[in-house]
Amino acid sequence: KGAAKGGAERDLAELAASGGGFRARGEHGAWEASVSPKGFLESLSAGGRELLASALVMNLWRAPTENDGLKLFMDKRGQTDFSFYYENKAMYAWLDAGLEALEFGHPVSEIEPETGSLRIVHEVRTAKGGRAGRFVQELSFRNSLIAASFLFDLDPSLPELPRVGLACALAPGFEKARWYGRGPQECYVDRKAGAALGIWESSVDDLQVPYVLPQENGNRTDLRWLELYGAGASLRIEGGRSFDFGASHHGAGQLWKAAHTCDLVRLPETFLTLDVAQRGVGTATCGPDTLERYRIAPGPMRLDLVFIPRAAEGLSSEPGAGA
Repeated sequence: KGAAKGGAERDLAELAASGGGFRARGEHGAWEASVSPKGFLESLSAGGRELLASALVMNLWRAPTENDGLKLFMDKRGQTDFSFYYENKAMYAWLDAGLEALEFGHPVSEIEPETGSLRIVHEVRTAKGGRAGRFVQELSFRNSLIAASFLFDLDPSLPELPRVGLACALAPGFEKARWYGRGPQECYVDRKAGAALGIWESSVDDLQVPYVLPQENGNRTDLRWLELYGAGASLRIEGGRSFDFGASHHGAGQLWKAAHTCDLVRLPETFLTLDVAQRGVGTATCGPDTLERYRIAPGPMRLDLVFIPRAAEGLSSEPGAGA
């Protein structure tokens, strides 16, 4: 038992409070991470290479698809002659609730340096001030990885949701993805029968589907693991259960504001989403909405992930390099 305990202790990363937040460091400085005073993982580096351009935060929003609602017809809402364009369209309940932006209360944190563990609890409200629920992060820092459990304890007053998960931006240079899940094409929970389960590779640009009207696109479902590659570093993400991911050079806010594909500006960061659930897309532009079993009711949901940052001398951006 002593030997086992000693081995477990050697596997622990350094973890300490720092500047109102927290810092962790892997063995020999192979990776470093920092949690901001706001309570979010805001920095993750491997071999001195920063992987994050923005913090990893809770996310309930997607840029509505045309099946969710026609954003160019929003001014017709309430006009009887145009009722088809706003009645029974999921987008309006999301906007009425303020799901497009979340506001996080002051974090309540508990640190256990002797176990390399950190627990952070946020009260969450929507952009309209309504209660969204609680966001609980449990982070366990090990020498070679970060094991994380995210609890989304969603208030029952919320409408059915577009998605439940995490979002961040990766630093410029992350241009390749490799994953074990469904692919190679875009797929969603109600549109995945034709997407085979396997190991797939793609550039971030090729993950996108350039719909004429910018909207949510490029999702992949049923992932077991995901690898993202940049110049000199990579990030591997493993799921305790299957999860969805999307990666794009256009953030959801940009997709939502744009009226045409030509309005989109390719940004150097890679915008990453990791979801425990995303609503089906249905056919409500001209037919029935997604089936009930593909919709997301508010309630408690958990996403368990392992983050493995890696650096390699001369690691290229090609999938599999340095593995």
